[in-house]
Amino acid sequence: MAESREPTRATQSSLPETKTPPQRREQISSLNGLRAVSVFMVVASHLATAVSTPPAIGTVLLMFNGHFFDGALGVRIFFCISGFLNTYLLLRERDRAGHISLKTFYIRRTLRIFPVLYAFVLFLFVATQTTALVVTPCQFVTALTFTKNYGCSSWIEGHLWSLAVELQFYLFWPAVLVFVSTRAATRFAIAAIFLAPFSRLFEASAGLPQWWLTSNIDMLMVGSLAALGYRYRRDVFDRILETQPALMRLVGFLGLIAPVILGRLFTDEPLRIMFAPTVQAFAATFLIVSYAFGPTGLSKAALNSKPLNFLGLISYSLYVWQEAFFIWPADFGFDRLLTFEWPFNIAGMLIVAMASYYCLERPLLSLRAKYVRGHKP
Repeated sequence: MAESREPTRATQSSLPETKTPPQRREQISSLNGLRAVSVFMVVASHLATAVSTPPAIGTVLLMFNGHFFDGALGVRIFFCISGFLNTYLLLRERDRAGHISLKTFYIRRTLRIFPVLYAFVLFLFVATQTTALVVTPCQFVTALTFTKNYGCSSWIEGHLWSLAVELQFYLFWPAVLVFVSTRAATRFAIAAIFLAPFSRLFEASAGLPQWWLTSNIDMLMVGSLAALGYRYRRDVFDRILETQPALMRLVGFLGLIAPVILGRLFTDEPLRIMFAPTVQAFAATFLIVSYAFGPTGLSKAALNSKPLNFLGLISYSLYVWQEAFFIWPADFGFDRLLTFEWPFNIAGMLIVAMASYYCLERPLLSLRAKYVRGHKP
């Protein structure tokens, strides 16, 4: 997989200088492509075991169900992207405006996250009233209050635990950046990274699925640390990114899949639970920064291709709605339902995700733009 350097760093007009960033919109490259790859891992891992998936296709998709990749890795990459992007934008706002506005941050996040999620919860409510689907009051409460990572979940809405983790991250990390120094924020992030493996081990020993905020904080904090480093030590990052980019990206890719492969081959469960996600967090974050700001090449061009860019645009809606298409028809009280059968489940998932994006997410972009200073996340 050959990579080539861009003709000159000066051609990267979309990248702001650290000290005097230009007052214009900035589109960080490759992030939509990375979101597309992440959501594909999640969907493929679910599709691999869906009863309607043809055996030949299911065999291929099994590599995404713990053989080389898995849905958990896709979620972890999402966390790293979120930590990096939101921290990067907050720091840039402080550089440009002299302060971080928590009010505008939370307005942006609310308009980004809540409408699609609440539409999905409304669908669940209607389905419980009109079909045999059972969603308990506790499940509705944890979905609506972003506490799904602490209990009351089932297959159809259990995936909302990751949104709960992200929102809980948003509640404290921007405030850390506002009220403490950059050095103190860095120390806080490092401490949180060290905490996460022990939190995961504690959860696992209690028979829990490692969904707590403290069990996933390392992914978010590694991304945040990279944003802090790139913002204030860009010269160091540029030297690293320009050193053998193809080889370094290959190493990053191996860092993503090695914990999955080793976890399948060896049975040292405590070590895997504790440290595999942290290793993947560092590997994923390196790839995020490399593909966002590093030299171009075939793999970077692929991430910025139109199909992956579009899939990345609808990735949030796709993630929220996908579980509804991988559930047993009997859960709705049907012996058979075309919506859950291959390939109609794939088509239905994409149609609903696109409808969610164009009818909910996109119309709110103009409203969000009032609160975005120079960048559209």
